[in-house]
Amino acid sequence: AGDEQMSDAEKERLRHEYEEQRQEEIERTKREMAEMEMTWKQRLAETQKAFAEQDQHGAAKGGEGERLQRPHLSNLNEDPQLSNMVHHVMAAGRTTVGSNKAQPPADVTMIGLSIQAEHAEMSNDGDGATIAVKPCAQAKVLVNGEPISAETELHHNDRVLFGSNHLYLVHHPRELAALKQSGGKVEAFSYDEAQAEMAKNSGFDMDTTGKTKEDLLIQEDLMTIMPMVAEANAMSEELNKKVKFEVLLVSPQALEVVRSRTEVFVRMRGLTSTDEWLWPRNRFLDRKFMMQEMYQRYVDGDADWDKPPAEDPFWGDTDEVVEIGYVFVYTQCLSFMLDMDESLTITNYMGGDAGQLHVALVPCLADGKPPLDTDDLFVEDAATELVGQRMDFLVKIPSARGIQPRFQDIHCQFTFFMDRQRTTGMMSGTSNPDFKFSEQITYQSVTPELVDNITNEKLRIGVFGRQRGTSSGAGGMSRSGTTKDLMRSDRPKTGLSRAAGILSNADDVYQLQCEVGAQKRRQQRQATKLDKVKELVEQSKKDGSDSVSVAELEKVLSTKTQFK
Repeated sequence: AGDEQMSDAEKERLRHEYEEQRQEEIERTKREMAEMEMTWKQRLAETQKAFAEQDQHGAAKGGEGERLQRPHLSNLNEDPQLSNMVHHVMAAGRTTVGSNKAQPPADVTMIGLSIQAEHAEMSNDGDGATIAVKPCAQAKVLVNGEPISAETELHHNDRVLFGSNHLYLVHHPRELAALKQSGGKVEAFSYDEAQAEMAKNSGFDMDTTGKTKEDLLIQEDLMTIMPMVAEANAMSEELNKKVKFEVLLVSPQALEVVRSRTEVFVRMRGLTSTDEWLWPRNRFLDRKFMMQEMYQRYVDGDADWDKPPAEDPFWGDTDEVVEIGYVFVYTQCLSFMLDMDESLTITNYMGGDAGQLHVALVPCLADGKPPLDTDDLFVEDAATELVGQRMDFLVKIPSARGIQPRFQDIHCQFTFFMDRQRTTGMMSGTSNPDFKFSEQITYQSVTPELVDNITNEKLRIGVFGRQRGTSSGAGGMSRSGTTKDLMRSDRPKTGLSRAAGILSNADDVYQLQCEVGAQKRRQQRQATKLDKVKELVEQSKKDGSDSVSVAELEKVLSTKTQFK
């Protein structure tokens, strides 16, 4: 019933869950702080080492002044103090770029994820007028946030990314001199601007003009998370985990727990299956730290670097319940004690169609049965006729249709205003489950808050299930090629959840349709009552009477027999 109080056991359970979540958050914060400190020290040590070895890797001879006269690359780092510390000069002719496994050794050695033994070649026409970069076969090179596959000419201040995290800014002396001579503006690029550029080229809106505080926070989150996702994908490639990570923006409407703003999520997809998992930012970061630990053990040659599935950060538990999608049900009909019966589109977190859900709201008597005359329950003004009275209605979820066959244990969950969570039975072995769900919800005394809720808010019904797990996507399986091959043939799916945009329009249309439908129902009932009054008048005329009994009129016009 709607006015059930939470038991002491439930309160204790919620308190215990809160304490566990709080302790988990504290431990995660400690790990992140330790990781940040270690990572910074590692970056500093690597930068100092690279700086000391520049002469061996193509650095300019003769000091800073001479280097500035020659085309070169200067590093960009998320820590501004470590930017512009490493320089690679593009000598006349060809300059090779590769890992420390290159044979013969590369002119420029880069160590890190996704750096191949022979990764790229940089060219200089001799007098520094034309410089270019060309990736080797299957090597990852981005210029100004765009992946390249052929030789690409470089210009002053171009941003070049080798692998997953070697980011550089191009210094082109001749173009710089010409720009200064013409009075042009010499722009400076930061690490954050380079990350924003890559995010933009991945389909995200990174323009800051006219953006709200919420939009700017989202952009900041994107610039933080995208390099981490690139690193996770690089580790998945090298460890052959057959999973891919993608950044998504998910609107508040699409979230099971409604938040106030669009959130950055990371999706992990199996490359050899249809399984996928959607992780909030903090959960992904927790996993990434474990991925780094696993990868480091792999690099160190530890024979036991791999983990069983339950401990593998690249593994997703197919026994975990995931949300297939959701529907919103406008409950305004209940403010008039009218029923509704709709087949609603189930929307997934990307705004796509995930099937249809049949939902009905049916006002009823205290025993759960419908009244002999539906007019007995109809009210004109909920604020005056419902408040303080008992209210009963049925929530029915007969069935769902068109659910993807990769799901099993399909069920629905919802929580009405100030009521407990209610769940349908679980159905497997079909894409068209028949839940045959019907439960009565009772409010012993309707409050103004309840009236406001059913009049202006909407009921969210989530559709959940478990993935069949045809393939875990982890464990280094060799089916269908390596992870690197699978990622190259995979269509990128990073981007903005459509639920953040077009769904709001569809939602408005549906709300308007519900309001119009409710008003039509009211008008139909009023017309029915008017017809009954006319019948009374005609009957009185036939009986030779020039008046109609007040009692008869009250019987026709009364809408409160439910409360008598």
